Amino acid sequence: MAKKVNSPRKLRVMAEYGSSGIWDRQGMIEHHAFGLPPELACHFDEWITEYTSPLENPGHPLDVTAFNAKGRALEAELKRCLGPKYQVEYAPEMEDGSLGVAESVTKASDPQ
Repeated sequence: MAKKVNSPRKLRVMAEYGSSGIWDRQGMIEHHAFGLPPELACHFDEWITEYTSPLENPGHPLDVTAFNAKGRALEAELKRCLGPKYQVEYAPEMEDGSLGVAESVTKASDPQ
């Protein structure tokens, strides 16, 4: 009988208004569901606040390049925190407000 291979659970770091910034196929996942360190949860909250601030202050558009750099750093930190049971990818924000193709800074096979 063939041994069942468990593939890593797939998560996506993606900005959305009022969200945690962490998603799976079923939808948004709250930070406490993973027991994230408070500092990492706070960084996610700050990142989402940055995403929503152009709505509250239209004269200051989102710096997409800097925003995506922070998102990629969050993706890498989340992967380090959760370990090999999770595959984590990042959906970058595009200049036109759409989402780019999901990417993975860290691979599921990367050492922890």
